[in-house]
Amino acid sequence: MEITEMIKVMEAFREGEEIEIRYIDTEKWNDSEIPRWNFIDCEYRIKPKEKTKLYKYAYLYHKRWAETELYYKDDSDFDNVVKCDKFIRLNDTMIEVD
Repeated sequence: MEITEMIKVMEAFREGEEIEIRYIDTEKWNDSEIPRWNFIDCEYRIKPKEKTKLYKYAYLYHKRWAETELYYKDDSDFDNVVKCDKFIRLNDTMIEVD
């Protein structure tokens, strides 16, 4: 790691960001609640934020196929929001959205 990268990750820790650690000879990153800042044997990084996957659904409305305009986190979101006899949800139509 470059010195600027070391400073950046330490400042992020000071600001409350979560930090991950990995030993130089491994691929796996692990949480580091209290980093010891061993830059000889380890690398540190700011823990990447988990991106919430969003989905659209296909349904029939008055015998026409359509997609939802809203995005949902999972099936339960869709089922809770769309409670209408005119909508017929098509099975297995979770469409992942970027």
